[in-house]
Amino acid sequence: MKTTATQAARADRFPELAEGTAHRHIPPKHFPPRKNQGTTEPELPPALMLLMLGEEPIPFKPCFVAIGGSITAALLLSVIVIKEQRENETRQQARARLPGGKLGPIDNSEIWFAVSEKKWLEETCMTHTEFQTAKRLLLQRNILVERLKGMPAIKEYHLNNEIFLQAMENLASKKYAHVNFN
Repeated sequence: MKTTATQAARADRFPELAEGTAHRHIPPKHFPPRKNQGTTEPELPPALMLLMLGEEPIPFKPCFVAIGGSITAALLLSVIVIKEQRENETRQQARARLPGGKLGPIDNSEIWFAVSEKKWLEETCMTHTEFQTAKRLLLQRNILVERLKGMPAIKEYHLNNEIFLQAMENLASKKYAHVNFN
């Protein structure tokens, strides 16, 4: 087979693309092979590993899109539900540590959490406008309740469980109306 001048120039610049070698797997140069393993499997740079492992994923529930009214509202609702679950777990652990093993009542309907807008934006990776729109949609549906508390005033948020669970039940009954559970 005759080699053209362009192919020859390319082969000089990129020897890994020379004829007969293109079938070999050539690892990227920025991912050196792991030491003492004799493999060409790429190793992630430490900074990239820290970035990926240091951030907690947000479990996104597709049904929250219908409840919240948009994907961003569903993302915000997912974060709120996680915060509520964590607070419930913290309260349960606190109850278990009460002296004498007595379990006092817990009012789960009054879980309020103070989160700055900056923190919301960091957690959700939303822009200011996306966050405000998502929050407005959840407030309009009464799923999210917002209040100012303290001096200086701090915004606190509360998941309205009654409305949220009713919306979930309505969605489930529409989605699975054809299923006979008896």
